[in-house]
Amino acid sequence: MELDQLIVEGASSATCGDPWGECDFLSRHTRAYIGLLRSAKLWPMATAKMSISEAIDALEKTGNPRVSLDGMKKCSSNHSTPNYSTKKLDELKNSIGLCLDCVFSDRTAATPDCRIKH
Repeated sequence: MELDQLIVEGASSATCGDPWGECDFLSRHTRAYIGLLRSAKLWPMATAKMSISEAIDALEKTGNPRVSLDGMKKCSSNHSTPNYSTKKLDELKNSIGLCLDCVFSDRTAATPDCRIKH
């Protein structure tokens, strides 16, 4: 669930300070980003088709999309396409993960029987 959310957040990670809203950089970035995800087989619903570790590996390899500026109206604002996923992806990779004791039980919360602290 967190991985799918992280993937979707990338579509809106670009910024433009155009106060009039006439710049189409954000929509171009979103289109390029979704195209990048499709080529990596991460769109739609990456975790429905591959394991979480495979999806994380694929997301790490995608990088940022290249946005074509051809034909775009002149915009005086600075555009930014930050590598939004690096920190969050590292946190996700280094998280504890699922507690199998909780998964295989009917409990809804951690108990002293769990082998990991969560």
